[in-house]
Amino acid sequence: MDTVDPGWWRTDATPAVDLPALNMADPHTCLLGQRFSIPSGNNHQAPRSAYKRGLAALGIAAGDAYRYGVAGVDVDLITPGVRRLIASRRAAADHPTEPPVKRGPACLPS
Repeated sequence: MDTVDPGWWRTDATPAVDLPALNMADPHTCLLGQRFSIPSGNNHQAPRSAYKRGLAALGIAAGDAYRYGVAGVDVDLITPGVRRLIASRRAAADHPTEPPVKRGPACLPS
């Protein structure tokens, strides 16, 4: 996702992932369904087409989707982990850490 859709986790991404609605077992509210939907007026495109567009963008064949955790019998079990990943990235972006201060001889004037 980071290579194909940089910033996919951000709150200002269009469309932003709705964490409370995120359900990896639902093609409309899964990560791909949310990120690759195309708004049409007040409605989004059909869920399957957004999910399939996401698979295509990531270069994942539909038959291989389970290998990447975006399809399968137990795919709903990863929803909490995906939520935590997105929330932690958002929190880190909201509160960036200061770069380390260089100390020692490398910082002395020449």
